Amino acid sequence: MKVAGIHAHGFVLTQGRCVGPEAAEDDDEAFAERMERLTAQLAEQMEK
Repeated sequence: MKVAGIHAHGFVLTQGRCVGPEAAEDDDEAFAERMERLTAQLAEQMEK
């Protein structure tokens, strides 16, 4: 980002302003399925 761009953003140098947001991955896993899988994975990790 050039100095003019930094000045235009009020000298705020947060990542979203300097490089833009990260592209979100689109997957086919439903929220309920993902939550169940992650909860089971967490429980397994907590046992260790």
